Amino acid sequence: MLFGCGSFVWAVKVFYSMKDNGIRPDLICWNALISGFARNGEIDEAIWILKEMRDESGLSPGVNSWNGVISGFVQSGFFEDVLDVFSEMCLSEKPNSVTVASVLPACSSLRVVNLGKELHLRHWIWQKPFL
Repeated sequence: MLFGCGSFVWAVKVFYSMKDNGIRPDLICWNALISGFARNGEIDEAIWILKEMRDESGLSPGVNSWNGVISGFVQSGFFEDVLDVFSEMCLSEKPNSVTVASVLPACSSLRVVNLGKELHLRHWIWQKPFL
Protein backbone atom coordinates (compact mmCIF):
# COMPACT_ATOMS: atom_id res chain seq x y z
CA MET A 1 0.00 0.00 0.00
CA LEU A 2 2.71 2.47 0.95
CA PHE A 3 4.58 1.76 -2.28
CA GLY A 4 1.47 2.70 -4.27
CA CYS A 5 1.97 6.25 -3.05
CA GLY A 6 5.69 6.11 -3.81
CA SER A 7 6.56 6.16 -0.11
CA PHE A 8 9.68 3.99 -0.19
CA VAL A 9 10.98 5.43 3.05
CA TRP A 10 7.79 4.73 4.98
CA ALA A 11 7.37 1.23 3.56
CA VAL A 12 10.91 0.28 4.53
CA LYS A 13 10.52 1.89 7.97
CA VAL A 14 7.33 -0.06 8.65
CA PHE A 15 8.93 -3.29 7.46
CA TYR A 16 12.04 -2.92 9.60
CA SER A 17 10.09 -1.62 12.62
CA MET A 18 8.24 -4.94 12.56
CA LYS A 19 11.57 -6.71 12.88
CA ASP A 20 12.76 -4.30 15.59
CA ASN A 21 9.61 -5.03 17.61
CA GLY A 22 9.99 -8.79 17.46
CA ILE A 23 7.55 -9.43 14.62
CA ARG A 24 9.01 -11.81 12.06
CA PRO A 25 7.92 -10.69 8.57
CA ASP A 26 6.31 -13.51 6.64
CA LEU A 27 6.62 -14.30 2.95
CA ILE A 28 3.75 -11.93 2.10
CA CYS A 29 5.52 -8.99 3.77
CA TRP A 30 8.78 -9.75 1.99
CA ASN A 31 6.96 -10.13 -1.35
CA ALA A 32 5.22 -6.77 -0.89
CA LEU A 33 8.57 -5.08 -0.29
CA ILE A 34 10.19 -6.83 -3.27
CA SER A 35 7.30 -6.03 -5.61
CA GLY A 36 7.17 -2.42 -4.50
CA PHE A 37 10.81 -1.83 -5.30
CA ALA A 38 10.59 -3.70 -8.61
CA ARG A 39 7.44 -1.84 -9.78
CA ASN A 40 9.13 1.48 -9.06
CA GLY A 41 12.23 0.63 -11.10
CA GLU A 42 14.49 0.03 -8.09
CA ILE A 43 15.99 -3.15 -9.55
CA ASP A 44 19.09 -3.38 -7.39
CA GLU A 45 17.03 -2.98 -4.23
CA ALA A 46 14.46 -5.56 -5.34
CA ILE A 47 17.17 -8.16 -5.99
CA TRP A 48 18.94 -7.25 -2.74
CA ILE A 49 15.70 -7.69 -0.73
CA LEU A 50 15.05 -11.02 -2.49
CA LYS A 51 18.48 -12.28 -1.40
CA GLU A 52 18.13 -10.77 2.08
CA MET A 53 14.85 -12.64 2.51
CA ARG A 54 16.68 -15.91 1.93
CA ASP A 55 19.78 -15.08 3.96
CA GLU A 56 18.28 -13.21 6.89
CA SER A 57 14.91 -14.84 7.44
CA GLY A 58 15.56 -18.30 6.06
CA LEU A 59 12.53 -18.02 3.78
CA SER A 60 12.91 -19.30 0.25
CA PRO A 61 11.61 -17.06 -2.50
CA GLY A 62 8.60 -18.77 -4.03
CA VAL A 63 7.22 -18.38 -7.50
CA ASN A 64 5.21 -15.34 -6.31
CA SER A 65 8.39 -13.66 -5.04
CA TRP A 66 10.07 -14.12 -8.39
CA ASN A 67 6.91 -13.05 -10.26
CA GLY A 68 6.90 -9.81 -8.26
CA VAL A 69 10.40 -9.01 -9.45
CA ILE A 70 9.76 -10.09 -13.04
CA SER A 71 6.46 -8.22 -13.47
CA GLY A 72 7.88 -5.13 -11.78
CA PHE A 73 10.88 -5.13 -14.08
CA VAL A 74 8.60 -5.47 -17.13
CA GLN A 75 6.48 -2.54 -15.92
CA SER A 76 9.65 -0.49 -15.47
CA GLY A 77 11.03 -1.43 -18.91
CA PHE A 78 14.04 -3.45 -17.69
CA PHE A 79 13.51 -6.20 -20.25
CA GLU A 80 17.03 -7.68 -20.29
CA ASP A 81 16.94 -7.92 -16.50
CA VAL A 82 13.65 -9.82 -16.79
CA LEU A 83 15.35 -12.58 -18.76
CA ASP A 84 18.25 -12.73 -16.27
CA VAL A 85 15.90 -12.97 -13.29
CA PHE A 86 13.74 -15.53 -15.10
CA SER A 87 16.81 -17.69 -15.74
CA GLU A 88 17.80 -17.47 -12.09
CA MET A 89 14.24 -18.31 -11.01
CA CYS A 90 14.17 -21.44 -13.15
CA LEU A 91 17.07 -22.86 -11.13
CA SER A 92 14.81 -23.22 -8.10
CA GLU A 93 11.17 -22.67 -9.12
CA LYS A 94 8.84 -23.86 -11.85
CA PRO A 95 7.31 -20.93 -13.78
CA ASN A 96 3.55 -20.57 -13.63
CA SER A 97 1.07 -18.79 -15.91
CA VAL A 98 1.78 -15.41 -14.28
CA THR A 99 5.50 -15.89 -14.92
CA VAL A 100 4.94 -16.68 -18.58
CA ALA A 101 2.51 -13.79 -19.02
CA SER A 102 5.10 -11.46 -17.46
CA VAL A 103 8.10 -12.68 -19.46
CA LEU A 104 6.43 -12.67 -22.89
CA PRO A 105 6.29 -8.83 -23.18
CA ALA A 106 10.01 -8.71 -22.42
CA CYS A 107 10.67 -11.24 -25.20
CA SER A 108 8.59 -9.15 -27.57
CA SER A 109 10.29 -5.88 -26.64
CA LEU A 110 13.74 -7.43 -27.05
CA ARG A 111 12.66 -8.97 -30.35
CA VAL A 112 13.44 -12.50 -29.20
CA VAL A 113 10.14 -13.87 -30.43
CA ASN A 114 11.48 -17.42 -30.76
CA LEU A 115 12.32 -17.45 -27.05
CA GLY A 116 8.80 -16.26 -26.27
CA LYS A 117 7.28 -18.97 -28.45
CA GLU A 118 9.46 -21.63 -26.83
CA LEU A 119 8.57 -20.43 -23.34
CA HIS A 120 4.87 -20.44 -24.19
CA LEU A 121 5.07 -23.93 -25.69
CA ARG A 122 7.07 -25.35 -22.76
CA HIS A 123 4.64 -23.86 -20.27
CA TRP A 124 1.71 -25.37 -22.16
CA ILE A 125 3.43 -28.79 -22.14
CA TRP A 126 4.24 -28.51 -18.40
CA GLN A 127 0.61 -27.78 -17.61
CA LYS A 128 -0.88 -30.63 -19.63
CA PRO A 129 -1.53 -33.78 -17.65
CA PHE A 130 0.16 -36.81 -19.15
CA LEU A 131 -2.23 -39.71 -19.75
